[in-house]
Amino acid sequence: MPDGGWLPADTRIYAIGDVHGRADLLKSVVSRLVQDLADHPVRMPMIVFVGDYLDRGPDSAGVIDIILALRRRVATVCLCGNHELYALRFLQTPATGQAWFELGGRQTLTSYGVSPPWQLDPAGLEAASQAFAEALPDEHFYFLTTLGLTFSLGGYLFAHGGIAPDRPVAEQDQSIVTMIRDSGPDPLSEKGVVLVHGHTPTKAVVLDRNRLNIDTGAYATGRLSCLVIEEDRLRLL
Repeated sequence: MPDGGWLPADTRIYAIGDVHGRADLLKSVVSRLVQDLADHPVRMPMIVFVGDYLDRGPDSAGVIDIILALRRRVATVCLCGNHELYALRFLQTPATGQAWFELGGRQTLTSYGVSPPWQLDPAGLEAASQAFAEALPDEHFYFLTTLGLTFSLGGYLFAHGGIAPDRPVAEQDQSIVTMIRDSGPDPLSEKGVVLVHGHTPTKAVVLDRNRLNIDTGAYATGRLSCLVIEEDRLRLL
């Protein structure tokens, strides 16, 4: 068990790690989640995604479709990952596409029916950005542009990468929260708060004092983790 962490009674959180375009794995997790709720009902169930829905895997568009459908059934919090920021920057500044494509952006474009450019010159990147903007459904664009940065409930704080230890949670910078991997000494531990995050792929869910890393590299390993948090208990779905 982590040092600290608790949830209010009759509350359960299903925390899901970095999906990265693996709609097939997310579909399986959602199926198990729905069955778990049927077998073990709770008054206030909630799902928290820690970001990185896009890139690397083959079906980023399908991942967002599944999440949008899920939000209509269960209270769901969706946090922003660095890969969502890459996609949005490409829409705004096509020249950033060259770097994004090296991080899985080509697969995201393909999932929306957009052919990635062969030539990464300004004209090719501009055309691909425009095609992506036209192919991206309004609901998906709204989803990507309204993602939260952090979420806290009880003794748990959720973020994509982590938080900077030298500033309050409410004053965290987007680039740090979505990109940080090792923040060093964590002041949250003194308050009994457990940080749940993704961003750094590991072979299994990692518990390190008051930090829980739930990114198990789904796109490469075929393992998408779902951590179930209830009062002071943890289990994997």
